[in-house]
Amino acid sequence: MYDINYLAVILAAVSSFMLGGLWYSGLLFEKIWVREANVNPQDGHAP
Repeated sequence: MYDINYLAVILAAVSSFMLGGLWYSGLLFEKIWVREANVNPQDGHAP
């Protein structure tokens, strides 16, 4: 069978989750994304 490095799989999943959170945060592209997606942040729910 295949040898799977479970630590690498977990680290890749966590880093992907963190990068996605950072990507849509106010630190990077939140304002641009909100404008281009026509989303109103005052709607009270996450897009």
